[in-house]
Amino acid sequence: MTREAITPRVPDGRFDLNGKPYMADAKGGLKPVEMIKAQDLLQDEVTRKIVGYALELSDQIARFKEHTWAHPSWMTKAEADASPKVARWRKRERIINRLLAWWERDHCLAARAAAARRARWTLYRCGEGPDPREG
Repeated sequence: MTREAITPRVPDGRFDLNGKPYMADAKGGLKPVEMIKAQDLLQDEVTRKIVGYALELSDQIARFKEHTWAHPSWMTKAEADASPKVARWRKRERIINRLLAWWERDHCLAARAAAARRARWTLYRCGEGPDPREG
């Protein structure tokens, strides 16, 4: 079986109108095939062939994913809990979550404080608020 037989058929993109073959251009308009350069037709043919191979490969990957994810879990929960590698991952995950919580808390507080200072200064400059330096 040759590669050509394996590759799914991609339409050649030709339309027959009044007995003449046309192809769509980049703007969506139809152009007679005899008006298209041979180099452009060859490039279109090669591109369609590559897309055919890509579609077949995409189908194979989809089947592979289905078979892989349909299989029972490779590691049971008890095995995962007993694994030192999983324990390290979980410890790292806890540390990262704590660091993220600290970062968000401190930076959100700092951002809120800075916004409040800017608002107080803006009110002071407009003459509608007290001097922010006074407390």
